[in-house]
Amino acid sequence: MKFFLSDLHIGCGDALEDFVFYEAETPPTDAAIEKSESEIAHGMERMHKAFSEFVDFALEKSGEGGSPPELIFLGDTFDLLQVLPEERTNPEKIDLIASAHKPFFKALTRFHKKGGDIVFVLGNHDHDLLYPLLLDALKKYLPFINSNADGKPLLYYHCPDAQIYAEHGNQFDTLNAFEHPADPEELPFGSELVLHLVNPFEATHPIIDNLGVREALWFALRNLPEILSMAQSKELLLAEAVAGLSSENRLRHVAYFLLHQIMPTSDSSIFALLWRLLVANESLLRKDSKNRRKRRGILYTFRSIGRNPLRIFQEFLTDRLADAAAKITVGKTALAIGKPRPVPRIVLFGHTHRARTKRLGGGRVYVNTGSWRMRAIPYGRFSLRLEQPLDYAIAHRTKRGTWSVRRSHWRDNLRTNAE
Repeated sequence: MKFFLSDLHIGCGDALEDFVFYEAETPPTDAAIEKSESEIAHGMERMHKAFSEFVDFALEKSGEGGSPPELIFLGDTFDLLQVLPEERTNPEKIDLIASAHKPFFKALTRFHKKGGDIVFVLGNHDHDLLYPLLLDALKKYLPFINSNADGKPLLYYHCPDAQIYAEHGNQFDTLNAFEHPADPEELPFGSELVLHLVNPFEATHPIIDNLGVREALWFALRNLPEILSMAQSKELLLAEAVAGLSSENRLRHVAYFLLHQIMPTSDSSIFALLWRLLVANESLLRKDSKNRRKRRGILYTFRSIGRNPLRIFQEFLTDRLADAAAKITVGKTALAIGKPRPVPRIVLFGHTHRARTKRLGGGRVYVNTGSWRMRAIPYGRFSLRLEQPLDYAIAHRTKRGTWSVRRSHWRDNLRTNAE
C-alpha cells in the first residue's frame, strides 16, 4: 500500500512556519492574522500529533494488505526558501528544522523500523536538497530515506508494476518550472519571488503566504493600498462593486487592467518591484554569457511575460497539472521529468495545494495530493477563514491485481476521533 502526500512546508518554528494546526475555534475574522510564538508552538504540537497518528494509521492499513507500506512525499516537504540562514547550501537549515520538529522525525523513524519505506521527491521549495551538504544533513536524521535509489535525491516517483507515476508538479507552472530540474544552482522566478517579495511581506502580513495564488493577489490588491496608484485603486473598487461578479472574474478584470499598462505609474507599486526584479535578473544573466544553462531559466520566464503578459494569470485560472496528467497517460511521457515507460495509468502531482481527483476514462486517473499546511480561504467578501486540509492519497492493489487510488483528508479522521 502506498501513501502519497505533499506540501507540508515544514519550517524551523519561527514566524514563517506553516506546519501548524490552528484551533478551529479561533478562525481569523480579518486579514490581520498574527502568528505569536505561543500560537505557533501550540499549532506545531497539534500538527505533530496529527501527523504521528496518520503514520500509525498508515502502518495499520498497510498491514491489512500484506504488502510493505510506502510513504511517498511529493515535494515541498521542507520549506527551505523560508528557513534562515539565507545561504542556500548551509546545512544548518536542516538542523534547525529537525530541532523544531522532533516528533515528525520520530514518527518517520518509527514507520521505517516497522518495515515501511520512505521516499522523498523534491519540489520547488526543497529543491536545494540536491546540494550534497543539505542532503547529508537530512540523512543524519533520516538515513533510510530513498533506499531504493541508494539514498539519492529524487525528482519523481515511478512504479511501473503499479502503472503509477508521480512528481511535484511545478514543472507545469511557468513561474516555478526549472529549465534543468537536476541542476541545484538553478532558481526559478517563483522562488525569487518568495525570497524577495513574499518573505518580507509576511513579516507585516502573516496570512499572505497561506492564501492561494488567486486569493493572494486579490488580498494584496484589496488590503495593501500603498502598492496601487489612485487610478488602479479606483478600477479595483469598480470591479468589486459589480454585483454578481465571481472572485475569479473579478480577478481577471483587474488583471487585464493592471497588466495592460506598459509601466506602473508609481515607483512603490508592486508591479514596479516585480519589473525591477525581472530587469535585474535579465541584466545579471546577460553578463554571464559563458553559462547558458543558468541564463535560460529566468530569461524564458522574462520573455514569456513580454510576449503575453496575461499568460501567467491565465495559468492561475486553469489547472495545467490536470491537462499535463491527461497527456502523460496517453503516451506523451516526454512532458514528465521521469519520462515513464510503460505509459502510466495513474498520475499524481502536488504543488497547487488543492486536492483533486479527475477520472480520465479507460481506467486512467489524475490525483492532486493537496497539502498539509494551513490555508486561508476568503469567507464572504471581507474576511478570511482558516482551513487545515491534511490531504493524502492511498494507492492499493485490488483483488483483480490492478492498482486503484483514492484521495482523503486526515482532518476527517481527527473529527471522528474527537467525537
